[in-house]
Amino acid sequence: MEAAADPEDPGLARLVGELTIQDADFRTWWAEHRVNSAV
Repeated sequence: MEAAADPEDPGLARLVGELTIQDADFRTWWAEHRVNSAV
C-alpha cells in the first residue's frame, strides 16, 4: 500500500479507519508501521 503517495486521500483514510476499528491485528500493524517519504 502506498499511503505515502497521497496522505490526504479520503478513501484511504476511511479504509484505515474502518480496519483499525474492526481488526486488532491491523490496528497493531498500522500503529507500528514506518512510512518512508516518497520524495
